[in-house]
Amino acid sequence: MRSVRLICLLILWGAVQCQAASAEVYHPDFDCSRAHEDATRPIDDHIALQRKLQALGFLPSEVVPDGVYGDATRRAILRWQEQASQPNRDGFLGNDDALSLMPELATETSTQGVPPRLDRGRNRC
Repeated sequence: MRSVRLICLLILWGAVQCQAASAEVYHPDFDCSRAHEDATRPIDDHIALQRKLQALGFLPSEVVPDGVYGDATRRAILRWQEQASQPNRDGFLGNDDALSLMPELATETSTQGVPPRLDRGRNRC
């Protein structure tokens, strides 16, 4: 009888632990909307932004601007954000950062004040 109680207690404890684990919610330590803006930008704009970072000396010349942001590009973005005193220093190029770095990306402006080519929907994690 004692072993049955012990087994029941262990099962109950396991069920409580499973519920506690499934109740945990992940909250990223960065602004999801900025990451979304960065991730949904057209590849040609990413290449142009990498070339601009390279021209300004933030991205090493041996890095080939390919539109894929690896470690070197993220470090270059962080250095540029710090030097330019950008309010967000997270390594993501949100729309505001992209326009600050390359104003020529603002060829048209939507009613929300965001160029349509940069506005891919405001998403949150």
